[in-house]
Parts: sequence; structure tokens; C-alpha cells
Amino acid sequence: RLDSGGYALVVTDCINQNYNESLACSGFFETDKLIPYTCTQNSEYPFDQLFQSLDSISFLQQDSSHTSLFEMQALWQETSDSVIIGTILGSSLLEDEMNSGLNARILQALQQNRWSVLNFLELNYVCDQGPNIFKALQEFNNA
Repeated sequence: RLDSGGYALVVTDCINQNYNESLACSGFFETDKLIPYTCTQNSEYPFDQLFQSLDSISFLQQDSSHTSLFEMQALWQETSDSVIIGTILGSSLLEDEMNSGLNARILQALQQNRWSVLNFLELNYVCDQGPNIFKALQEFNNA
């Protein structure tokens, strides 16, 4: 624990980041590159993509032979398209998280025990639901 109240994590081995640039808040649909989507227009598409990825990561880690850290990046990724669309809309990664309610959905998923295996949950803007997510993770670890 740091004097300032936070924690430091030192990792001396590899971490599987599970980075997937297609998990952005906004972009263009693969089937029609002229139709944009955003996570702030009640579009379930970006949420479906993100949660399918998180589900897959957790499922693949159920094999007990996996001993290294793996990230579940529960956040909106940046792509050139998402940055352009975000700039046009006057948004940012923090605003995308707040306006989309992503952390609230992550909290709900944790409370519903959606994932059986968690190792390293990564979020943007922990000021939004961070303490509640922390409590849910403590309950997950104590179960």
C-alpha cells in the first residue's frame, strides 16, 4: 500500500493483455463501413462485442494449467475510427465510459457472477463505480 492510499503492482513475468482493438465505443460496422456506431446511442453492438470477448477470456482461463496473469480489459479501446468519431462528437475515453455506463454494466456482471475466473480486471475511469466494483471483486475473491 502506498502512502497516498493506492496500491502498486509489480509484475516480473509476462501478462497476457488480451488487447483487441475492435472493442471500441465507436467505429464503423464491419458489414457496412459507411454506417457508424457509438456506445452512447443505445446501440448494443459495442457492448455485445466487449462482453463476448470478456466471456471468452474468462472461459479460456478455466484450465488450471494457466498460471500467468491475464487481463480482462473491460474498457473501450482506441482505434483511428473511434478517435475520429469521438473527436467529432466532442468525447473522450472517460466520457465514453460515463455516458455508456460501461462500469455499471461491469459491476452488474460481477454481481451476477458472469465470470468464473478473474485475474486482472482493467477499467477506465474508476471514479465511476470504482468502489462498488472493488467491493464486488472482494466478494468474488471470498466466494
